[in-house]
Amino acid sequence: MKLDARQIETRTQELYEKLRAAGLKVTLQRLAVYRVLLQSHGHLTAEQVHQAVARDNPALSLSTVYNVLETLVKIGAIGEITTDGGTKLFDRTPGDHHHFIDTETGEVIDLDDSAGVKLDLNALARRGFAVEGAKLTVYGRRKK
Repeated sequence: MKLDARQIETRTQELYEKLRAAGLKVTLQRLAVYRVLLQSHGHLTAEQVHQAVARDNPALSLSTVYNVLETLVKIGAIGEITTDGGTKLFDRTPGDHHHFIDTETGEVIDLDDSAGVKLDLNALARRGFAVEGAKLTVYGRRKK
């Protein structure tokens, strides 16, 4: 789902705060990479981000895009998921949440608790484990 202009502006302001809190500068490269994720469906490879950013910033290298993405993950501004095939995707939605992956198209969709996806983690707690987070990936395809 696309974010509207107000949501993008709010998330951009939150990025400013996260960068400053981490003692980092707000740079044009960081803003450009972040905006690409916000204006997309939100699950892109570094190469896809680079292609989108390069339209307006042709001098921005792929390695810079990788560095920016890793920084944004580290400060909690974006998330990162790795598919079963080993592809690393960068997610505009940080934090623990669930995903649906379309097995035909590869499209990744965020699922939230309102989608009825719940995990019973009490069984692990009863076995002596302290759950620190959980991510569920559901696989399937659109009905035709």
